[in-house]
Amino acid sequence: MEMKSDSEVLHFLSIIRTDLENYLPYKYPSLKFYSNWILHSQINDLKNFKPLFLEVLELFDKRERKKINAKIDEITSFKKLREELGLYLKEVKINSIYLDQPKWAEFKKHLRNLVLLRPISLKSLNTKLTQFIITEHNYIEIPQKCLYWQLHMETSEYPLSSPIEESLY
Repeated sequence: MEMKSDSEVLHFLSIIRTDLENYLPYKYPSLKFYSNWILHSQINDLKNFKPLFLEVLELFDKRERKKINAKIDEITSFKKLREELGLYLKEVKINSIYLDQPKWAEFKKHLRNLVLLRPISLKSLNTKLTQFIITEHNYIEIPQKCLYWQLHMETSEYPLSSPIEESLY
């Protein structure tokens, strides 16, 4: 199966999600998280990413913007997903050609399209963070066409936002 469209990536990950729920419910938490993210209009289950967002909040309080960007890059680069997908495919004896460049870059492009504008609710953290989202729009006028991540907070009308590095697409 080639991953040449958003729908093919969606189908592939939905099959994996079903398999994980039926046979490996506690294994590959990041793979399950990303598979859920593309299948739902909003994610509320933060079990696997709660520590990451709490670290982001701590860095925000310390005003360490570069470190915030690095932490959020962990989500937007799909690095952990790639690791767990490789392990899963090996376990179920499926060729992992999707993890090799340029196929991985193509896979990520479609995956990013699928999570675009699908917020992750952060309200369960009981902090001032309310939502994380990947979007094509930014509140600050930057003459750059790219994707952005936004971190919404109840204490601010405007989200913390930054472009996603093109190398992470």
